[in-house]
Amino acid sequence: MLREGLIERIAERGDTVQHRGLKRLLALIEGDEGPERQRSAECEAAIGLRLLARGAKIHVEVPTKSGHTADFLVHLADRSFALHVKRWTPPIERETETLRVPATLRHLERVRRPYLVGVRWPGAGPAFARFLNEGTRFLHQASVGDEWVFRDADDQPTGGLRILAPWPGDRVVLTVGLDATADDEIARIHRLLRKAYHQFVSDMPNVIALVGGTKANERLIDTAVFGSHVERWDLFPPRGHRVAHGRGDDGFWSGDRYDQSRSIAWLTWQSTRGLGSTRVWFRFRRDADADIRSLLR
Repeated sequence: MLREGLIERIAERGDTVQHRGLKRLLALIEGDEGPERQRSAECEAAIGLRLLARGAKIHVEVPTKSGHTADFLVHLADRSFALHVKRWTPPIERETETLRVPATLRHLERVRRPYLVGVRWPGAGPAFARFLNEGTRFLHQASVGDEWVFRDADDQPTGGLRILAPWPGDRVVLTVGLDATADDEIARIHRLLRKAYHQFVSDMPNVIALVGGTKANERLIDTAVFGSHVERWDLFPPRGHRVAHGRGDDGFWSGDRYDQSRSIAWLTWQSTRGLGSTRVWFRFRRDADADIRSLLR
């Protein structure tokens, strides 16, 4: 599909500068520069074709003054921006959307604490029963950001709970994952975002496009961008609450870090279907009012 789409677009437009870039992507997809570069080229080609379908003019692999290369310069509706595409491949166990919290774990949702809780659990048997008992005790006294690691008889970590965020209502709500095993994945995402940041083009908006994963990974990406939820004693709590909540300093956008980055797009990807749904984050609310917002839609 990508190959045919590229060939069709190249044939339509001839040997223009922008479509010589598409020829380069086609050569990478069909070439032997290694599977990693090939898969990255597939993501870039899919985005390039989507941009062209929206009426954009694009230039591919554009050198920058800093000696790097921008994946795309995009011209659309009298506006221009640089787009930097990074492919992210989550571990297989997080790639599926079919993983669900089993009914036997719903016992933990009886705990009257208004939190969203990430969970990993051990297999059935005595260890699982102990996990429920100890996990219940943890939830009764935990705060946002706290984590508990469950260890088996051999002292190996086989499960755990992490208090991810406040949640409407008065009981615990469980979601799969986002315990300590997610930290390494967030670090990987940060490395990709930093790599894109170092390729930014001066004097124009720059957008990072992270491609990979499924809707099941959305909260992981959100945490990587903005930081984990924490209790903030330096803020006033909302009416009716004892504690204010905010984000920690472990996000890509935390504080003044990478201050030229204002918008990040995330596109899901499946090897059989290609690009899926898209979500865009803006660093500050006022950024959402900029013209670039309508372009990124």
